[in-house]
Amino acid sequence: MKRTKTRKSVRGRFFALFLLTCAGTIALCLLALNLLFEPYSVHVKEQSLYETAAMLNAAADDDSLYTDAFAEQVNEMAERNNIRLIVLDEDATLVRAAAPDAEQLGRRLWERLIDADASSFPKDGERIILETERAASGDGYIEAFGFLNNGNVFLMQTPLSGIRDSVRLANRFMLAVGGIAVLIGALVAWYSSYWAGIFELEDRNRRLEEDLEAGRRLEAERRSFLSDVTHELKTPIALIRGYAEGLRDGVCDETRGREEYLSVILDETEKMNRMVKELTALNQLESGADAYTPGVFDLSAMVQNFLKSADILTKSSHASVRFSGEDGVMVYADEYRTEEMLQNYFNNALQHLSGERVIEVRLSGTDAGKVRVSVFNTGDPVPEDSLPHLFEKFYKADPARARDYGGSGIGLAIVKAIQEQANEAYGVENFDNGVLFWFDVCPAGAQTARGEA
Repeated sequence: MKRTKTRKSVRGRFFALFLLTCAGTIALCLLALNLLFEPYSVHVKEQSLYETAAMLNAAADDDSLYTDAFAEQVNEMAERNNIRLIVLDEDATLVRAAAPDAEQLGRRLWERLIDADASSFPKDGERIILETERAASGDGYIEAFGFLNNGNVFLMQTPLSGIRDSVRLANRFMLAVGGIAVLIGALVAWYSSYWAGIFELEDRNRRLEEDLEAGRRLEAERRSFLSDVTHELKTPIALIRGYAEGLRDGVCDETRGREEYLSVILDETEKMNRMVKELTALNQLESGADAYTPGVFDLSAMVQNFLKSADILTKSSHASVRFSGEDGVMVYADEYRTEEMLQNYFNNALQHLSGERVIEVRLSGTDAGKVRVSVFNTGDPVPEDSLPHLFEKFYKADPARARDYGGSGIGLAIVKAIQEQANEAYGVENFDNGVLFWFDVCPAGAQTARGEA
């Protein structure tokens, strides 16, 4: 949920910025269109005058200038483009007209021709002059006049008032559209920013609550840890103090008693030293200071070598150890940590042996494609209510018995920390005649597929 709200907040801000950018872009485009619309419209009108002059020249060349069909064509073009035109011959006789005021246009034509000189006409063979006349009121017209190829003269006019009306109408429309776009963009951007701020505030409140909860949980764990450590150290310290005072006060005899007292002191000191080392290792694992460094090694060879090295402990415990599994089982794991987990399971099995006093270490495959290492010992099953807590720090299913064999309740917690760091499974199962502890490791070759996936 936290990630979702954070993403919504970021999306909302980007969306608001996007809308404002779009609105600004639309406003700039509309302003550019407003500035360019009139020049473009004038250009289009000028092109229509050139096209009409070209049509007149073509008609003069093929002698269709005087036909009724051409007259109809000229009238249609003039009406479509809002053009007034007249064509006169060398004798000032009206040849073609598309205007209600042909006589007035004729006088205007002669005035333009008289005022123009030869240098006013282009040098490229065309004899057309195109000019824009503007009145003081701002109105005016675009005017084209000149000579046709057959010697006839012509004049064409198109008013600027229509262009300005179109420009004014287009400006109003563009301003309305631009204003609406900017307003909608601003409203949506404000709405998006508002909800983005709400989501961000909720996210910060949630994170604050989570941090406070994590702090409370950490404080509870710290208190529990101090309580557990204090409880674990209380008994050995009391024993060491009692036996030390016995030595000081001469309670023991000179030989046998002194050796016995010193043996108890050294034994309890060793237990405390072992617990401190295990706590240090567990703390490094849980904090990530001691990294899990996997590599490929022969698991079956490692297990068999460990069992050989533990032969003295096995014999002293009157245990019968069995190993089952194929040779050459290659795995991808931290070899040191794997052996440490096996050692913790094996020591735990030795300490809880009873009945037939058999320990069985087995290598097998799982349905998930993992290699499972399991350690089974005959004896009493673990109470069902204790099973979920066995891998917790300082937890002991039978505290009185743990005192006898020196268990600290940290070994199984170390297994949990290692497997969680490696993202692998571990567990415990009860049987009628004993208990089985297990952990999984990754087979060699499977790490490549997992990395690619």
